[in-house]
Amino acid sequence: MRKVLSLTGTAAILLGLSGCATYSDAINQLAPERTRWQHDDYTVENSDSAFCEKPITELYMVMPEEGKEGTVVVTFNDGREVVLNGDYSAMSYSEAEQKEFLADDSQMEEMFGSAIDVLPNAPIKTELYFLLGKNELTPESLSAAQEVYNNVLNRQSPEVLVIGHTDTLGSIADNQSLSVQRAEVVKDNLIEMGVESNTIKTSGMGEQNLAVETADNTREPKNRRVEINVR
Repeated sequence: MRKVLSLTGTAAILLGLSGCATYSDAINQLAPERTRWQHDDYTVENSDSAFCEKPITELYMVMPEEGKEGTVVVTFNDGREVVLNGDYSAMSYSEAEQKEFLADDSQMEEMFGSAIDVLPNAPIKTELYFLLGKNELTPESLSAAQEVYNNVLNRQSPEVLVIGHTDTLGSIADNQSLSVQRAEVVKDNLIEMGVESNTIKTSGMGEQNLAVETADNTREPKNRRVEINVR
């Protein structure tokens, strides 16, 4: 038997259990600028050999992700679609039965524990804010920065992109320079925490790419920021 299916979603995990045609794949991709992804089709070949068992079941589950609600669309080659929406939404599938259910953390660990262990961490996208005209964090962001830096430090082989921004107060040239300084401050903080310098890239956007659109020479606290993207 030959079956082709595709997965579309924000955070999914798939496990196939079979005899000779054993396969297992795990997905965790939440790119900062994308809310959905399309995974390549899976093709599963099942042998009718007496030495092989036919597939027992395939399991699909939406993995929990802090601050996000995942959705997984399972599309079969006959055109049928099953939509799993929300943390722990799951489906089991076999030739004999298709069943949707709501799992929990313990069931996820039981069913997918070994696959989850090798999953990369989901990307992080966060922002820290700066004082007007300075490369110093606001008191609120200074308090939040420690947790952000620890999250980066606790990752294995992270790739970190730090992007500095300003509001539109002041000249374009000065703001470009200030945005770079802000990014470098965060980079230095990460290095002091123990993150390898060669894993961090910085850039400055100046007053381009505003979080809040304003007129020129306008103060806006939400534009005085650094974006930290980690994968």
